[in-house]
Amino acid sequence: MEGGIVRKLRERLTLRRLYPIMILHLYSLSHTQASPNQVIEMMADSKQTLQNLSKTFRKMAALVKKWNYTLHRAAYLTSLTIPEKRVREFLQRLSHSLNMGINLEGFMKIEYEKFLSTSEAEFERALEKVKKYIEAYSALLTSMAFLSVSMLLTSMIYGVDVAGTLTATALTLTLSLATLTLLIARAIPRDPVIHDAPWKPEALAALQRINLPLTLLSHAASITVYASTLGAPDSGNPLIDALTPIPIALAAAGIPLMFVGRLGRRWVRKAEEMDEHYPTFIKSLGDAIQVSGSLKSASKILMMNDYGPLNKLLKRLHKRIEAGFPQQRALERFGAESLSSHILGMSRLLADNLNFGSKASACAKAIHDYSLKHLLSRKKRRQVAGTLKGIAIPLQATLAAISALISILAKILSRFASLISPWMPIITPIPETQLTGFILTVIMASSIVSATAIYLVEGDSQFTLTHSLGLLLTLSAAAYYASASASQTLFSIFTKFEEGVTGLLEEV
Repeated sequence: MEGGIVRKLRERLTLRRLYPIMILHLYSLSHTQASPNQVIEMMADSKQTLQNLSKTFRKMAALVKKWNYTLHRAAYLTSLTIPEKRVREFLQRLSHSLNMGINLEGFMKIEYEKFLSTSEAEFERALEKVKKYIEAYSALLTSMAFLSVSMLLTSMIYGVDVAGTLTATALTLTLSLATLTLLIARAIPRDPVIHDAPWKPEALAALQRINLPLTLLSHAASITVYASTLGAPDSGNPLIDALTPIPIALAAAGIPLMFVGRLGRRWVRKAEEMDEHYPTFIKSLGDAIQVSGSLKSASKILMMNDYGPLNKLLKRLHKRIEAGFPQQRALERFGAESLSSHILGMSRLLADNLNFGSKASACAKAIHDYSLKHLLSRKKRRQVAGTLKGIAIPLQATLAAISALISILAKILSRFASLISPWMPIITPIPETQLTGFILTVIMASSIVSATAIYLVEGDSQFTLTHSLGLLLTLSAAAYYASASASQTLFSIFTKFEEGVTGLLEEV
């Protein structure tokens, strides 16, 4: 049962992602001289462009050809099997329009224009939700340090179950942040920049292969370093004593992730540069194909213009066409070499439309308009992600610095409690292992959840998660060490006080 639920959820997300491509594809094919039945058969044959969504149109085509259903009835019956709301409602509108005898081209023109306007409005509403969640996230992250101090003092002063209290506090804070992150994930869809096709540079493929294993190994190394350095005696040097197991463990996990994430984000930026030049390029390409009559002549004409990083890919496209490569394969390789998920999807869309005889200028114009909307939406979500980074990064450093101060103060209170316990057992000492374990758990949990939130808002690549997590952990290590170094002065003063009191008690 659980497998079925996961499968349906995955199918729904896939259909939601492919919905814009379906609208663009049907809109472009509606400009051909083919009948509606033939257009549906073309959609059924577009496996590369529509992927799993092509099965829906194969069902419709089968109902018409094998079972003699009318197309409008086939569209309606197929819609009843679709879990994704937008696709289901679109097929029902298509069924009603065909039943009323409305021209497919006119219907798709209305649907396409409505799609562009409504998708922009829906995205704006999603961003507003995300902004509200970020405000709540900021308030909760700010209160983490206060709640941590409160629970530590409560455990020490009232003598309650220390381990249970600290564990419950860490879990409550983590689950609260994770809940807000889940709400962010539901509010805004992902926008993957780099495609999943196999044609990509080996350096990028290697980074993608090691990304997840490195994340797991870095955290395992962090725990190993923490366990091996826990309980090390003080050296008397504040700068050395500040290197407690916590900053070392955080740095061991953060530095490798930040390095790999930074390398990966360079590839993301290259793909984004391709996307920025793509609308102008595709509009020119469609017009050139319409005028010249072939992709070979159009690509030769376009090589006289400047399309930034797309120039090299355009030259390769022309060489492949001249060498006799099939048109669909050449365009698909063009999209794959751009590294861009968006360009690859649009290249497959254009290839199918050219193969089915659609007007190149109409298809390219639709892709151009959609690409501009897509880039504008990406720019807006980057601005919101920048706001989240501006909140999460400073607060994470503040949390780490306050945690270091808490650690020193708790250590002083514990030693003071041990000193006066024979006469006044007021304060319950906290074992060092429980204290450092609690602080490390809170810092790492907040780093992981904050990095996940940043990744979900940007939505571009797995390297965003890796880089953000590495940055937050490394920054936490640096802030913790700096604060611990400064706080060691307080501990040194108390140590001298403790020695004096101990000597006095021995004389008494």
